[in-house]
Amino acid sequence: MSDIIITNEKYRRGFKLDAYGDIYSLVAAREYTDKSGETKEAMEWAFPQDKDRNPREKAIPVKIELGTKDQAIKHLRDVLEQLGAELPGPERLPDYGQPGKPGSYPIEGGNPEYDSIPF
Repeated sequence: MSDIIITNEKYRRGFKLDAYGDIYSLVAAREYTDKSGETKEAMEWAFPQDKDRNPREKAIPVKIELGTKDQAIKHLRDVLEQLGAELPGPERLPDYGQPGKPGSYPIEGGNPEYDSIPF
């Protein structure tokens, strides 16, 4: 299974989450089939321009740095908000067996009949 999130089905291109040390990035990636027929994935590389608009000698991966894990989560939430997505709130678990507390739920099985206890 590939870690790539495919955004272009025709050319099998997309992106994947990459971690280098404690810095997370979104990296442009693609899937391809090698000569043996095995599906592989590769990062997209580019030669950035220097200040004179000439390509540099060394290629680097095409990526967007998101920061540390906490920063990455915040930045991705900001992007979702800009796209108009509604983020889910915190998950609330039921308070089983704690009567009288807000959000409590009745315990299954009803009330026992104390009159028919055999001792």
